[in-house]
Amino acid sequence: MYVQVIPVFGRTLQQYLGVGLDRFGLLLGVGMIPAAVACFMAGVLVERWGPRRVMAGSFLGAALGLALAAAGARWSVMLAAVLTITTFNGPIYLCLQSFLIELFPGSRRRMISLGLVSAAVIGMFYPLWAELLMKLARDVPAISFGQVLHIPFGILAAAMMLAGLRYWRRGGAQHVEAPQRDSGHLTVRLPRASVLLALICALHGTCDNALFLWIPRVLDSASYERLTFRPGVVMAGYGLAYTISRGLLILLPERLGRRALVAAPGVIGGAIALSAVMTRNQALTALGILAGSFFWSLELPSALSLLAERDHRSFAKAQALFMLASGAGGFLLTYVMGVVGSALETSQLWALLLIPLAGFPAFGLLSSAWLAKYASAPR
Repeated sequence: MYVQVIPVFGRTLQQYLGVGLDRFGLLLGVGMIPAAVACFMAGVLVERWGPRRVMAGSFLGAALGLALAAAGARWSVMLAAVLTITTFNGPIYLCLQSFLIELFPGSRRRMISLGLVSAAVIGMFYPLWAELLMKLARDVPAISFGQVLHIPFGILAAAMMLAGLRYWRRGGAQHVEAPQRDSGHLTVRLPRASVLLALICALHGTCDNALFLWIPRVLDSASYERLTFRPGVVMAGYGLAYTISRGLLILLPERLGRRALVAAPGVIGGAIALSAVMTRNQALTALGILAGSFFWSLELPSALSLLAERDHRSFAKAQALFMLASGAGGFLLTYVMGVVGSALETSQLWALLLIPLAGFPAFGLLSSAWLAKYASAPR
């Protein structure tokens, strides 16, 4: 939730916590580090024990983090909340993806796309909710920003706690599927081709995370003479574009466009968005990013399905490596963008968007090179 909500609160949250743009950037991106490490460890354990057992304890941990966010009015407490939420939330998603792949091994791209679509739907809902809460804080004197910040986190903490306790009591932690491997030890080794493709996928994740987190702050800045679109609306549109494109991917035959959908979308989408940002017009920038996201959202599920097809027994580990690298890269890029933004005039913040947007064409070029070398090579 924090990924979709905190960016929309933007300048108001900065003032509420009393922090500058660099600390705000740290708050946006720091959760990627524990999420990445937790997902990597979960990926190793899923191969040994299966996804259900690993997922069982994550619900209560996420509830603890949401409770911290509900109680914290200081930057340090919010930072601790973000670290806790992301540590326990990331493995839930990884385990869900692995579970779907196990259930439907012949529809890997569809199952990966389905999991990503569900995340995109959430990405549509929460920004609009945040915009509504901000409007209430502005228009209703009896409602303060502190209330709209902390109360929703408290409600979600209670819901997550109840769900976690219910799942635990019904045997989610005890009744699990058999281990995928019978070896007596854990291993993190992966084939070279799988490692390279996972790292290429991490480039997409790095740029996507940083772009998504900084879109609201940039579009609500003095870089533009006219602010046509509210940031939360643009973030919701971003989620809608992902939902539509990956929904269409679910409907396509499993192997249709198997290689083209890995290499081409980032080049096309990146070119559209970069051209729009260079206009320095807020409406064109927003629309260009939304149009570009429709294309580059296709590349990740297509690449991950190749990864699952190439080494399906170790897919959880490969996905964990992807999430580890994209989390670390996303944190670093998000924080660096905050540092760079602090050195820029507010009228120049539009240039920050060029940094993550350049990564999508780079993904297309790197994945094309991977396909040329490994797509037809023996496994």
